[in-house]
Amino acid sequence: MRTPIPARFTLVRCDDIGNRRIDRHDGKRLVLVDQNILIHLTPTEYRIFLFLLNGQIVSDTELAEYVLHTMAVDQLAKESLSKHINNTRNKLRPVGLNIFRVLRYGYLIRENVEQD
Repeated sequence: MRTPIPARFTLVRCDDIGNRRIDRHDGKRLVLVDQNILIHLTPTEYRIFLFLLNGQIVSDTELAEYVLHTMAVDQLAKESLSKHINNTRNKLRPVGLNIFRVLRYGYLIRENVEQD
């Protein structure tokens, strides 16, 4: 999972998530965690990541409208969003980040907290 960062990439520093430093490259949809772990996201996964990056709880409707470019947030849109969130979650978990579901409201991105 550790990939060398090509010198030609100019990364933008983002808000940290917990103790994790986050940088990004919008053109390539790359996320760099802790200055040494590079994650490549699909366009939809990248939009999910960026929208959740502010650290606030985001409603299902807000996220679906932004990510799926739709105003009609029906059951099909929510199912599609859920699948994209699961894919994004699977890419973020190995680097200590997770997307949490806030029951009956929406989603939140946080650093995984290890329990003893």
